[in-house]
Parts: sequence; C-alpha cells; structure tokens
Amino acid sequence: MKKFLLRLDEELFDKANNLAQDKNVSLNKYINDILIKEVGIKQDTNFERRNIVGTLVKGSSIVESKELIEVAGIYYKYQLVESAKINKDSFYEIVKAIGNVIYIKQEEND
Repeated sequence: MKKFLLRLDEELFDKANNLAQDKNVSLNKYINDILIKEVGIKQDTNFERRNIVGTLVKGSSIVESKELIEVAGIYYKYQLVESAKINKDSFYEIVKAIGNVIYIKQEEND
C-alpha cells in the first residue's frame, strides 16, 4: 500500500466521513473503495481483505482473554498495531488480514 496526504474541503470531509460511518468503515476504506470502482482496478479475491479490511470494530467486540475479535459474526485472532492495550470504548480499524489473523489499529479520532 502507498500512503499520501489528501486535503479535503471541510464540508466534503464531513459528508464523506458520515457516509463512511453509515457503512461502518473507515474514511480511508470508503475513499479507497470509491477509487477502485472509478479507476477500474481488479478487486482482491481474498474475502477478508475485500470485505473486512477497513471495517471499524468496537473495542467491546474484542475478547482479550482469548485473543479473539468478532467481525461480522466470525471470530478471528487479532494483533494490535501501535497500541499496547485495548480500550473497550474505542473503535479499532482493521488494517490488515493475513490468514485467520486480523491486524487492528485504534481509530485516530479516539
């Protein structure tokens, strides 16, 4: 993946962010999905990468004692990225999926 800075008008940012929240995905995934459709790039065939990466998950969906996270009714092992502890009140973005392991990162708005 390539990272870059995107400057948006505040009103556009707010509307796009609200639409992303309505779909329960991060703003990054929402914009990425729009670009994939517009540019016509072939979608990934891996179910998790196609449907789960970019999804926001409430911290209360994480079972720390068993190192599991529930996503769309399915339990996955998880790895926490850039944070040492789960906050049950925070949201976490699924940033990567490799096999049955989901990598999550605490949402920056928290």
